[in-house]
Amino acid sequence: MRRYIFLRALSYIPVLFCVTALVFILMRAAPGDAAYMLLTEHGKDITEEALAEARAELLLNQPLWAQYAAWLDAIRRLNFGRSAITGLEVLPQFTMHLGYTARLAFPAVLTMIFIALPCGVISAARAGGVFDAVSRAVTILFLSIPGFCLGLALLYAFGVRFGLLPTFGADSLRHIVLPCLTLSAGSAASYTRFIRVTVLEQLSADYIKAGLARGVAPRTLICRGALRQALPAIVTSVSMSLGLLLGGSAVVEMVFSWPGVGKFLIDAIGKRDYAVVQCCVLLIGVFFVTLNFAAELISMALDPKTQGKRGAAA
Repeated sequence: MRRYIFLRALSYIPVLFCVTALVFILMRAAPGDAAYMLLTEHGKDITEEALAEARAELLLNQPLWAQYAAWLDAIRRLNFGRSAITGLEVLPQFTMHLGYTARLAFPAVLTMIFIALPCGVISAARAGGVFDAVSRAVTILFLSIPGFCLGLALLYAFGVRFGLLPTFGADSLRHIVLPCLTLSAGSAASYTRFIRVTVLEQLSADYIKAGLARGVAPRTLICRGALRQALPAIVTSVSMSLGLLLGGSAVVEMVFSWPGVGKFLIDAIGKRDYAVVQCCVLLIGVFFVTLNFAAELISMALDPKTQGKRGAAA
């Protein structure tokens, strides 16, 4: 078991290495001149001498392999550099914006679970009924609406039209409501369908039929039987949602001017701030890989049969 965990942890190192290479290549291949953007942001005259000085400051006058090697060496020392625009260290800025994203992502996950779990279980228990039909129609509707469209609709309805909630900022709990609902709506719809299918598969198993034949109450079989057997798959998927929400909250953060990692990253991309973009993408990749590994360990802990198979395979 320990050997398997160690090998799985080692297997993620090439993944992170590929992430560093990919983000480095994509940023260098993107249109625009980082040196030009730096001078523009600081209000300096655009001259050949100023551009050459800015490129030297950003190490853009060196070969790509030398730039990449210098970045990897800095990462090895946990030095993610300074923003070319603000001059501030990138890591403290990322940590600050990550806190805002976490304040949004965790309530969104809890909201998603609060909606998806009962709706998915009830839909599976009453498959083909009225509740199931309505639930499927609603989930299809929310899966079809892009996040920014839903966010703008909620912003107009509850913020502009009725004035019930603030439309931007992150100063209080009231500011979390609209972006949280926007972020969790699509995930709740997706997981409602996932939980329905997962529980429905368990309800067709032989042990459920045997329990019904012995007179066990259907509610007991669903809660203590089908839902319990489906729990590893559900927990694993929900654990992965944190990583997906962390990377996918950028649009919602832009709509509501929420100062999270997504908005921080998009602003940096627009300004060609290489240090910020590379740090954000790399650390988001680390966070996602860590959650993936944690979800796998949780799945193994909840399902002893899976643990035995994986331990034997290692």
